[in-house]
Amino acid sequence: MTAVQKVELAKRLKLFRKDNDLTQGELAVKLQVSTPTVNKYETGELTPSLNVAAKYADIFEKSLDEVYGRIPAK
Repeated sequence: MTAVQKVELAKRLKLFRKDNDLTQGELAVKLQVSTPTVNKYETGELTPSLNVAAKYADIFEKSLDEVYGRIPAK
């Protein structure tokens, strides 16, 4: 994944959370990760594993392609 793709993924993940009125702490509980980890996902400092990306997809009712930006999110 390129640096640009990582930044775009981070923006998408943050948007999914904000569009659903969740705090980073609330999302961290759902993802079973720490709040600082969610922050790192949303700043592009850390890329979520495939397992975590799948949890994002489940929580926000998106496909993995939508999470990764391969197709526009609905």
